[in-house]
Parts: sequence; C-alpha cells; structure tokens
Amino acid sequence: MTMRRGQREHYFEALDHHFPGLKERYQRSYGDNYGCEAKNSKELAKAFVENCEKYGLLYKMEDIVKATPKKKTMEQLSLFS
Repeated sequence: MTMRRGQREHYFEALDHHFPGLKERYQRSYGDNYGCEAKNSKELAKAFVENCEKYGLLYKMEDIVKATPKKKTMEQLSLFS
C-alpha cells in the first residue's frame, strides 16, 4: 500500500469512520511513510512465489508479456454499443 498525499487523508478518514482508534495505532507503526510493508513481507513474498510456481501461475512481468498473445491491430472499445 502507498500513502501518497491526498490518498493519506482519505485513508485516515476511512479508518476513523470504520475502525475508531485504529488510525493512531497505524500512525505509531508507520507514520507518514510512503510505502507501508507488512512486517512479514519477505515471508509473504516467498509464499507468493512458491504458490505461483506450484500452480503454474505467471508472476514475473517479463514472463507475462512473453505469454500474452500479440494482436496485429488495435481496436478502440466502445463504452456505448
């Protein structure tokens, strides 16, 4: 999650509304840091990679791009058909 200026204020307002008191706990842990990693992010990343490989899911952008079929022509989609 990122905490850009403008998003931060909305996020804190929503925390106060839905979870009174959680904003203060959040700020004690993360302050106004732009990026807020989970404390166990390395373990989560490892589990993500292991499960993607276990189930044959692509997760590296380079592999995803290579596997994506190439269209010969581009076509603008219409919002109203």
